[in-house]
Amino acid sequence: TMIGIRFLISGVLWTAVIPFWGVVMTRFGRKPVIILCALSSLSWLGYFFITSQNYMVIVPLTAAFAGALAPGFWEGIFQMMLTLAPEKNRISYISWYLALTGAVSAGGPLLGGMLDDILGSFYMPFGRGMALESFHLVMLVSLAIMTVSLLVFVRVREGSEQPLGVMV
Repeated sequence: TMIGIRFLISGVLWTAVIPFWGVVMTRFGRKPVIILCALSSLSWLGYFFITSQNYMVIVPLTAAFAGALAPGFWEGIFQMMLTLAPEKNRISYISWYLALTGAVSAGGPLLGGMLDDILGSFYMPFGRGMALESFHLVMLVSLAIMTVSLLVFVRVREGSEQPLGVMV
């Protein structure tokens, strides 16, 4: 039920805010929006604090946070790929981009699950009723990979881009 609620909240917000992110991208450029909206991955941090007593609050809050920012990230990444693809053979570039995105989208959870299995017995209690477990370590690895990806992405040029500070 909570997975359904999470997808409902993020899906409704996604539909509501995607036109806003499109306008912001048109005005300030795709790159600053992508960098700002990559913060949607910070919604995963909510799972560090989730307990059987507070999940009814944490799950909707993380879904709302991700649902408000993720559309700007995903649409921005795709639009920026279109901007960077040369006119000649653009269809091939789009195909390769989508193939690689699909492979990473499938391979990432597979590798994350394998890492979770390897770390399966890890358990470190902290706070009141909370513990750091293998799932949390996998999330930390995912956030680290996302951070490295963003540091690489910052170096990509997008024509007449605006600095992130201007957009914020």
